[in-house]
Amino acid sequence: MRREGPSRRVLIIEDQADIADSMAKLLSLKGHRVQVARSGTEGLEMALSIVPEVVLLDIGLPGLNGYEVASRLRSCREFDTVLIVAMTAYGEDSDRRRSTEIGIDHHLVKPTSMLSLLSLLDTAGRG
Repeated sequence: MRREGPSRRVLIIEDQADIADSMAKLLSLKGHRVQVARSGTEGLEMALSIVPEVVLLDIGLPGLNGYEVASRLRSCREFDTVLIVAMTAYGEDSDRRRSTEIGIDHHLVKPTSMLSLLSLLDTAGRG
């Protein structure tokens, strides 16, 4: 079930266990190295520790929300080339604008197509 293409170091920051676990399992089956955090605070700490190539980030998180996490990550130079993808239920134009302003590379509205997500993972390392 492994697909062609680069294997990425992926951090999923998602508080809904069923979504995070199923996404992690599918990405792992495709050959990616995946870790999961369940809150904004945990995700920020984990990201700073492992510096993933890709962060899949829910916006509506307990503690720090996804916008705050992304903003703090973008303030660190080592995250300049990390691909940050918002995966959220927030799909209004204002939500998308805010994502762009903070430095989130892509704003996907749940449910997200796995094919679209895998395609984005191929673009990691944009810098």
